[in-house]
Amino acid sequence: MDRRTMTRHDMKLVCHVGPSRVLSRPLDGMVENMSRGGMLLRWEENVPVPVAGTRLVVEVELPAHADFGPRVMRCHTSVVRVVDRTSRRQSVALKIEQIRFVDRPKSRQINIMTMPTASRKVN
Repeated sequence: MDRRTMTRHDMKLVCHVGPSRVLSRPLDGMVENMSRGGMLLRWEENVPVPVAGTRLVVEVELPAHADFGPRVMRCHTSVVRVVDRTSRRQSVALKIEQIRFVDRPKSRQINIMTMPTASRKVN
């Protein structure tokens, strides 16, 4: 029985997931679908899957918009369930508790001229 009260929208958006209190190295994931109250993430392979009740911060990269520029939808969420898939990747269902739109942080640009030279040749 489907108990959803909000329309779900299928999408493929890159997201970054981290713990809710202390943001450590975020994991990359993919939003499979989303509604106003929740989302389903395809979890990164070989990364432990969180248990129900775990609080996570999910930053969903939004497409650039002419008026706003690149933005991120920052969602404070809690894990509702883990959907076991036949493939190695599992999906995690999240309840959205709070949403905030923020400017996308500028990615670090690496200047190739400042990188150290290789110490050995690779054949």
